[in-house]
Amino acid sequence: MSHRYRTTCKCKCGNQVTMDMEVSSNGMQIFCQCGELLGEHIVAARDSSLDSLDQRFKNEDEAAETPLMKGREQAMMPEANLSKTTRQFGDYTILKLLGEGGMGKVYLVHDNTTNERGALKVLKKINDSKLLQYFQREAQILTQLDHPNIVKIKCYGIQKDYPYLLMEYIVGSTLSKIIQERPNLHPASVAQIGYYLLLALEYANQKKIIHRDIKPGNIFITSLGVLKLIDMGMSKALDESYQLSKTGQIIGTPYYAPYEQLQDSKHVGHRSDLYAVGATLFQTLSGKVPFIECGTSLSAILTAKASNTYKRLTDYSNQFPPKLVQIIEKAMAFKPEDRYSNATEMKESLHLFCRATGKQQQKQPVGKNQ
Repeated sequence: MSHRYRTTCKCKCGNQVTMDMEVSSNGMQIFCQCGELLGEHIVAARDSSLDSLDQRFKNEDEAAETPLMKGREQAMMPEANLSKTTRQFGDYTILKLLGEGGMGKVYLVHDNTTNERGALKVLKKINDSKLLQYFQREAQILTQLDHPNIVKIKCYGIQKDYPYLLMEYIVGSTLSKIIQERPNLHPASVAQIGYYLLLALEYANQKKIIHRDIKPGNIFITSLGVLKLIDMGMSKALDESYQLSKTGQIIGTPYYAPYEQLQDSKHVGHRSDLYAVGATLFQTLSGKVPFIECGTSLSAILTAKASNTYKRLTDYSNQFPPKLVQIIEKAMAFKPEDRYSNATEMKESLHLFCRATGKQQQKQPVGKNQ
């Protein structure tokens, strides 16, 4: 499998060159017009579906952009009372619709003030002034998050009672799509995904932020191979801003959420996120969502979750590394106190697994600051 990119490099001779380059599993080389070798990267032999996970590039050109959702070029606003042909939202020119969910829609936009592109998340309309103030207070906290494995929120605001967040625009694919295209990823790749995901959660825990909706659809692998956690803190901050997080209200995707979260979303802790990490790695390793055999009805899932009855990894295959299975099962323990105590502890377990299996590369981790 190969990928084509466009990049601009500047050589020490002074030439600035824009070129196309094709990156394959064997690596790549980039040369200036003067003949100087600008860069060389050799990709270690491993799971081809994640060949780019450790690739480090200094430039990402917008020519590499690929929409997350095709066939939806016409931008549409979240509510019917906004014009469907509107191409302007405050200071942003809408270029295309990238995706949508229960909280709102995400657009690729051009920021007219900075002359940059971004991903604009426009939420449902709020008419309550107190809720709008709550949104602003929580959004201010989220904009202060700065971690290479968390999608950066650049700014926030309210336009005609529509709260919005401007995020960095990233090119690549969700883990959910990767799993669909290639189920049963190599165990080392699964552990590596978990490692970087837990790096993000480790940082978030330090900021006392709980995600509450970790799943493959909220994990992004950029075209440069960097793992990015999407909607960090959104599930807690934004759901509460809509007064959804009341006792008995379910927040999060039921398949990935622990039983205590399905019972009461308001009082979950960071160990609930660790359960979701385990469920995500369960699917990444096996290609199957945990509890999927129970059906799609919420009542059936709740019943299965209450008894902790589901098809285990060893039921799908006896070829999975026992240590990795043990890590995932501990993360998915029914009782929170039986899970890992924090993201750091689980992250270190995955690191030791990689070292023991000889799959951990001795190089700078993906997403680490330069």
